[in-house]
Amino acid sequence: MQCRKKKMKFAAAATLIGMYHYDTYWGKAEYRVPIETGYQWVMRSLGSTTYCSEF
Repeated sequence: MQCRKKKMKFAAAATLIGMYHYDTYWGKAEYRVPIETGYQWVMRSLGSTTYCSEF
Protein backbone atom coordinates (compact mmCIF):
# COMPACT_ATOMS: atom_id res chain seq x y z
CA MET A 1 0.00 0.00 0.00
CA GLN A 2 2.84 2.38 0.87
CA CYS A 3 4.55 1.75 -2.47
CA ARG A 4 1.34 2.50 -4.38
CA LYS A 5 0.99 5.90 -2.63
CA LYS A 6 4.56 6.79 -3.57
CA LYS A 7 3.91 5.86 -7.18
CA MET A 8 0.72 7.96 -7.24
CA LYS A 9 2.58 10.98 -5.78
CA PHE A 10 5.37 10.54 -8.31
CA ALA A 11 2.86 10.29 -11.18
CA ALA A 12 1.08 13.45 -10.00
CA ALA A 13 4.37 15.35 -9.72
CA ALA A 14 5.48 14.16 -13.16
CA THR A 15 2.15 15.28 -14.63
CA LEU A 16 2.48 18.73 -13.09
CA ILE A 17 6.04 19.11 -14.35
CA GLY A 18 4.97 17.97 -17.81
CA MET A 19 2.09 20.46 -17.89
CA TYR A 20 4.39 23.28 -16.77
CA HIS A 21 6.94 22.38 -19.45
CA TYR A 22 4.23 22.26 -22.13
CA ASP A 23 2.78 25.64 -21.14
CA THR A 24 6.20 27.27 -20.94
CA TYR A 25 7.96 25.92 -24.01
CA TRP A 26 5.44 24.43 -26.45
CA GLY A 27 2.48 26.77 -26.15
CA LYS A 28 4.14 29.68 -27.93
CA ALA A 29 2.87 31.79 -30.78
CA GLU A 30 4.51 31.70 -34.16
CA TYR A 31 7.51 33.91 -34.88
CA ARG A 32 6.62 37.45 -35.93
CA VAL A 33 8.39 39.32 -38.69
CA PRO A 34 9.38 42.73 -37.26
CA ILE A 35 8.45 45.92 -39.08
CA GLU A 36 11.93 47.36 -38.58
CA THR A 37 15.23 46.08 -37.24
CA GLY A 38 16.56 47.05 -33.84
CA TYR A 39 19.13 49.30 -35.49
CA GLN A 40 16.42 51.08 -37.47
CA TRP A 41 14.37 51.62 -34.29
CA VAL A 42 17.37 53.11 -32.47
CA MET A 43 18.19 55.44 -35.36
CA ARG A 44 14.55 56.52 -35.62
CA SER A 45 14.34 57.08 -31.86
CA LEU A 46 17.64 58.94 -31.57
CA GLY A 47 16.80 61.08 -34.59
CA SER A 48 14.04 62.81 -32.60
CA THR A 49 15.30 64.75 -29.57
CA THR A 50 11.87 64.90 -27.90
CA TYR A 51 11.32 61.15 -28.16
CA CYS A 52 14.63 60.36 -26.43
CA SER A 53 13.78 62.50 -23.41
CA GLU A 54 10.76 60.30 -22.70
CA PHE A 55 12.96 57.27 -21.96
